[in-house]
Order: sequence, then C-alpha cells, then structure tokens
Amino acid sequence: MFLENENSHLREENEKLKNIPIYDLQNINTTTNDKIKQSYLIIQNKYKILQQEKDSILNTLRNETIINEEQRNYIEILKRTLETNIINEKLFNMLNNQK
Repeated sequence: MFLENENSHLREENEKLKNIPIYDLQNINTTTNDKIKQSYLIIQNKYKILQQEKDSILNTLRNETIINEEQRNYIEILKRTLETNIINEKLFNMLNNQK
C-alpha cells in the first residue's frame, strides 16, 4: 500500500516535470529532488528488508529439507528393520512348526 502511494506520488511529480519547459528544468524545486531521494531511500530500505526475509525463508526451507531427508532415511531404516523382523519371525514359526 505504501509503495503504491509512493508510486502514485512519483507519477504525479513526473507529470509535473513533463509540463515544465526544457529551459526551466534547471530550476526544479529542490524539495522535489529531496522527495525523490527520500522515496528512493524508503524503497531501498524496504528492498533490503524483503531481501533479508527472502534469505531467511530460503535458509529455513533448506534446513527443513535436510530434516525431512533425515526423517525419510530414518523411516526407511525402520521399515527395513520391521520387514526383517517379520521375516525372521515367520522363519522361526515355520521351523518350530516343522519340529
């Protein structure tokens, strides 16, 4: 919302500048330049914040991916252990039934 307001404000300022004759461009009000600089700094700071948030989210995603892979491996080991135990139990029962 804030960026939209800033963009709208910059568009209005741009339109004003378009209507100034070329020979008057050197006499542009310094407050307009200051507003542009201030808007640029605000946008730059917001960009840095968004960049930091993005990096944090990517790092979190990377860590979650590693944890999920570890859990997947652990589940596979448990599955194989269970299958082995089931097979051993069946073999044991079969041997006992043959006696």
